Amino acid sequence: MSKRDAVVLASRALALYLICWALTDMSVLPQLVIALRHHTGVLGTHDSWWDYYHVELTFYVVRIVALFLTAEWLIKCGDGVFRYFLGQERTAEEEAI
Repeated sequence: MSKRDAVVLASRALALYLICWALTDMSVLPQLVIALRHHTGVLGTHDSWWDYYHVELTFYVVRIVALFLTAEWLIKCGDGVFRYFLGQERTAEEEAI
């Protein structure tokens, strides 16, 4: 197995983990939306719990998007992923310094 094959295998395994993590986080979204609706007053007023659930929902959505984008980057396994996992190949001039 070459280094490139090992990086492809590792990056796709990590991408699968990130996708599972994002899907797990997505299962919490309905609960947060219901909590937000519960803490919205009749006249559209909001209490402190509404603020808490609004911030929590926002961060869940940001995290889910970031997880999916990172998983997509890892699945494509371009040169950037290869350099990330193995670093830059050092040239003879750099090793001499």
